[in-house]
Amino acid sequence: MTTITSNGSKWYGEEPDSIETLLEVLKENTLDPRFNEYGNFIIADVGSVRFFGNFVKLSHVFNIRTDDPVVIAKLTRAIRENLRRDDYRAALAAKNRCITADDVKHEVKDARYADGRNAWNSAEDMTRDISAELRRRGIPHSPAQYDAGGNCLTCGECGRCPGVHTFEEIQKAARAVKGK
Repeated sequence: MTTITSNGSKWYGEEPDSIETLLEVLKENTLDPRFNEYGNFIIADVGSVRFFGNFVKLSHVFNIRTDDPVVIAKLTRAIRENLRRDDYRAALAAKNRCITADDVKHEVKDARYADGRNAWNSAEDMTRDISAELRRRGIPHSPAQYDAGGNCLTCGECGRCPGVHTFEEIQKAARAVKGK
């Protein structure tokens, strides 16, 4: 039996994409290396295998559990081919740079999805969880500051800003503004 908990960026209640769609996405897009910390996209369990992850430049989260040998073989092959790509290796190297609040946001969000929970109910809830995780890791950070249009002065985002930024991010953004 194959259970597709999520596959693709869908609104609540929308039908997830098919396995075949995920195979096509895996051919064209780079897996997000942050997921290799949670089992390298594939976790064998008693009687089944779980495939989960997302992509670097495309929001297409997937969380699939199956005991079907054909599905297991197809997804395992496609994921392993993706992990051998040069763009995945480059993304993996970039992952080892200084951690950002956005990195932590994705890690916390991915952990929520892995636990079967959805994203946060509000931006304030998200910011609170990200700030708590940054504090837990001992990473200095500060609330995001916004311009009159609602765009973050550090990351430039409006709706996707994590609501806090590390001091390194803030200093990097300030250096970029001075360099203009």
